[in-house]
Amino acid sequence: MNKGKIIKIIEDTAYIGYEDGSLKEIAIKSCDFEPTIGDYVEVYGDIVIRVEDSKESTPVKKHKSRKSKIKPILIALVVIVLSISAYFIMNQITTSQNTSSSSKSSTSSSKSSSSSSSQESSSSSTKSSISGLVPKSLLTIDDEERMDKQKYTSSFDYDKWIHDELPRYMKIRVSGEAVQVKDSEDKGTVIQIVSNELGSGYGEPIAVFIPNGYLSRVIVEGDKLVLYGKTYGVLQTTKDNSVILRPFMIAYLHETDN
Repeated sequence: MNKGKIIKIIEDTAYIGYEDGSLKEIAIKSCDFEPTIGDYVEVYGDIVIRVEDSKESTPVKKHKSRKSKIKPILIALVVIVLSISAYFIMNQITTSQNTSSSSKSSTSSSKSSSSSSSQESSSSSTKSSISGLVPKSLLTIDDEERMDKQKYTSSFDYDKWIHDELPRYMKIRVSGEAVQVKDSEDKGTVIQIVSNELGSGYGEPIAVFIPNGYLSRVIVEGDKLVLYGKTYGVLQTTKDNSVILRPFMIAYLHETDN
């Protein structure tokens, strides 16, 4: 009996090496097992038997060992990936909540500002809006043209005027009582009169702007006036969230109506 180790397998031949350095060739078909390199065998003539201390199982053990090492690594990787995903999801949710909160705060602030602005607009006078409405070219007029009273007409349709259907720059004469006098501003004075002309304009309010240089005397509420000037569409103001429309004219000459 000789004990050796399979050191090489070529085609149908296995080569067994012995401790004394000799080498023996045997046919694989002589083995009652599937020979692999590294197997320890006992040779009885042409009979080969694998012994118990064979290293055949070593590759399998190594393979199993690798599997046992890979499995915890995969589990660790899965845990890391899930942790990172959870972190980003939570971070995104937090960012979204902060953005939503900031947006609500901004919207609330905007509404508050808008409400405050609306209230200021409602409670303020119309002088700032009128200053912006009157073009520079209408702040003055030729003196000869201004004083020619025959060219001003007292015939007008209030309903057309309030609907902005009356021609602009039409020379017009209006008489009525001053029911409101605004604070003077840099371009002139704003008053509101109630027309006492007989006809369709009777008892209706008209907004009047008198440019600086054409206010010959101080006007107070209750004054009865005759005003000469030009139509300039409709004046729109807001009070208590309600839109108020008034026929609008620019007066260059005014007299006391006794």
